[in-house]
Amino acid sequence: MTDEELAQAGQSLTTLLSKKEFKRVEEEFGYALRHGRPAHDAIKQDLERELKACDSFGPIDPERAEIRVSHFEPENDLGLKSLIECFVQVSERKGILFELVLNHGGLYLEDISNYNLNEKHNQPVRDNA
Repeated sequence: MTDEELAQAGQSLTTLLSKKEFKRVEEEFGYALRHGRPAHDAIKQDLERELKACDSFGPIDPERAEIRVSHFEPENDLGLKSLIECFVQVSERKGILFELVLNHGGLYLEDISNYNLNEKHNQPVRDNA
C-alpha cells in the first residue's frame, strides 16, 4: 500500500469511529486489543474510556484528524510494515490516538489511547511514551 492509501485508511477509520460504526470498524480493521471481548464491543468500550480520560464525551471530528504514516525498517520478525497514527484533538489540551498497523496479514486497529498536547510546541505527547 502507498502512503496515500495508508493515510486514507486512517481517515476512514476516524470517520467510522466518529459515526460510532463499531461493527464496520470490526469488519474492516478488527481490533488487536479486544482481550476476549467481541471486537466491536471492545472498540466502543476502549474509545469511551479514552474519551473519559480526556474529560470529553465527543464528538470526534474527523476533519481535525492528523494522520501520520511511518514504516518499520527493516521489516521485522513479526512482519510489521507500517504504522498509521490518527491523532484527533477532542478538547483544548487532549486528544485520542488511533493506531493502525500494516503487517503481512493486512491492516488492523492496534490500539486506542489518549494524549496531551505539548504546551510549548502544541504537538501530541503520549503520557506513557
